Amino acid sequence: MKAVVKWQGEACYEAETESGHKVLMDGPPDHGGQNRGPRPMETLLLGVGGCSSFDVIHIPVSYTHLTLPTTPYV
Repeated sequence: MKAVVKWQGEACYEAETESGHKVLMDGPPDHGGQNRGPRPMETLLLGVGGCSSFDVIHIPVSYTHLTLPTTPYV
């Protein structure tokens, strides 16, 4: 997985994912930003939330095809 983050000046950054999606991140005005996008830390938290939610939904689905042993191991 690859991502490129480019400084856009002041406290603004443009991030581009390997799949071609772009996200503009910016800081608050009191830290030199213009509030043009989410803060970098907010973006990180969105990613953690998205990955966790994806796993909660898709990992159990991937195990529905498994067969479990019916005899206990001793």
